[in-house]
Amino acid sequence: MKTTLKCLLAAADVAALVMLIVCTVYGWTIAGVILLALVAVQYVAQTVAFILARGAWGWASPIALVVLGAVVAFPVVIVGFGMTVVDALLIVGAIAALLSAAYTFASVN
Repeated sequence: MKTTLKCLLAAADVAALVMLIVCTVYGWTIAGVILLALVAVQYVAQTVAFILARGAWGWASPIALVVLGAVVAFPVVIVGFGMTVVDALLIVGAIAALLSAAYTFASVN
């Protein structure tokens, strides 16, 4: 039962990832920001749980999110694609959803 719930949670994370990308492509800002808030809460909860379970290794994901978001996603989305800052935030939210799904898949026994 517990494994099934974790798999459903991971599927919801992957669905959020896809929907954030769709919101970015079609310019659905309001829906994207609402989904970004849900993903942010899920990512923070998963990160705290992972840090409590694994210790210092749990900090690798927030560091990766900052590096991928600030160093890679923002310049590529804003300068390379000519999109807005909100679009870049939605892409960073998609990266957070991917990392959250990775946490969930890592904890499935």
